[in-house]
Amino acid sequence: MNIVSVRRQPEFLGEALDYLKQSGVCGEYETMYMDMLNQCIHSSSPYPQWYLLIENGKAVGCVGLMTNGLNSRMDLYPWLSCLHVDKEFQGRGLEQLLIQKVKQDAAWAKASSLYVSDTGTDFYKNLGFQPEGHGIRPDGQTVSVFRISLHQARPLVSLVLPVYNREETLERCLDSILIQTYPEIEIIAVNDGSTDRSEEILREYARKDSRLRIIRKPNSGVSHSRNLGIEAACGTYLGFVDSDDWLAEDAVETMVQAMESQSCQLVICDYYRVRGKQLFQSGSFQIAGVYERKIFLEEMMDKASDFYYGVVWNKLYRRNIVTENQIRFSVDLDWCEDFLFNLDYLKFASHISVVKKPVYYYVKTKGSLVNTQTTPANVIRVKLTLYEYYKELYESLDLYSDNKLRIQAFLFQMSRDKKKKIRKEDYPKLAENYLEQLEQSKRAGE
Repeated sequence: MNIVSVRRQPEFLGEALDYLKQSGVCGEYETMYMDMLNQCIHSSSPYPQWYLLIENGKAVGCVGLMTNGLNSRMDLYPWLSCLHVDKEFQGRGLEQLLIQKVKQDAAWAKASSLYVSDTGTDFYKNLGFQPEGHGIRPDGQTVSVFRISLHQARPLVSLVLPVYNREETLERCLDSILIQTYPEIEIIAVNDGSTDRSEEILREYARKDSRLRIIRKPNSGVSHSRNLGIEAACGTYLGFVDSDDWLAEDAVETMVQAMESQSCQLVICDYYRVRGKQLFQSGSFQIAGVYERKIFLEEMMDKASDFYYGVVWNKLYRRNIVTENQIRFSVDLDWCEDFLFNLDYLKFASHISVVKKPVYYYVKTKGSLVNTQTTPANVIRVKLTLYEYYKELYESLDLYSDNKLRIQAFLFQMSRDKKKKIRKEDYPKLAENYLEQLEQSKRAGE
């Protein structure tokens, strides 16, 4: 699914004209919008613009950006028009995706506000548009006018939510996201081939709130789900939520405020570990503040396997760092793929904001992948894989030589949240066995 600009890609003009006729989205104003479409590929001014939502080479949605207002006072301001998504693709938040594209181009053209008219629903109001009064259409119909400021618009946050058979906890999770005190969010729920009611729940919530988009795929694991979410994200910032868990209502606002006010590249927060009806606050740093990467990594040395550093759900990332550096979750690891993602990201984060306020409720689920895949042999395999990346990060900052033993201790650390324990004295033999098996595999492949 992608959005194309007819002005920038005029080869889509024919597709756009056909879609206008077939969808009937413009009603009695079809001729006017057909003229606007033809103008958009020749005009030297920022407007009009026309966008198509493309799925498998076929248009399934559209939106226009123009300057024809409802009265002379607003003629010079950009208006969003003809927003439409085909019925079978509705309820996935694709309308919001199109609106976000229009907002970006209108802001680039130095517009201060974007206007839209509506016939009485709360659709645009729920997306941050403010009531601006009423206008009269050429056909005499009175419509509500809404406006959103582009210069003062707060950054969009993309939250990626992998879902696999979580019908019992999914509603609690979604409720906690949708009531955030920071409303400028998009939720990208990736249904990883669920066989329970998870898909039904997602559809129900998507119908109620256009900020929720659904991606569907056959079961292929949480790493692939998160990677698809990253590729679909449009926000300035990127966060992750697990469907077992839930957020504090000001979680996003707290992290965005830390990121914006302190000009850092990563925000990391304390969290609550939920066990039955008990809550336990978890963190590592004693003092909140902005830490240079070297100081942050020195603190991490002794607790590298702690969930605080390893997971992604207590952190906020800059999406451009993730996309420009092709940082993705490894589909080859059964667990600790979060930590590898964080190690890759830390190469590009010079300053990290540490927030002591817990913003996330982590629920340890029996039978989850993190608890079922930690056999001794698998632990060693993953640890040795991670250690090479871990060591490389410290070497790149000239921290390895003076801290070799502390860094090597990572091989003997286990996460506090793992049920299965491996005795420290067992590691040398397990490592020896793994390396021997690795050597045998290499010889067999020669």
